[in-house]
Amino acid sequence: MFGFTEEQIAAFGMTFGVGGLMLYMLFIIGQLAWESKAGKFGFFVMMLGLAFGM
Repeated sequence: MFGFTEEQIAAFGMTFGVGGLMLYMLFIIGQLAWESKAGKFGFFVMMLGLAFGM
């Protein structure tokens, strides 16, 4: 596809695709903390608890 091998496409997806997905998940967690007016400590706890798996 467009002169790239399957290995090159997979490597691109694993680096930028998974990295972008992780950043998007952090954005969602931050948005939840903002909408719930969690405060600084609540924001920290939400980030720690929900983003720990990443």
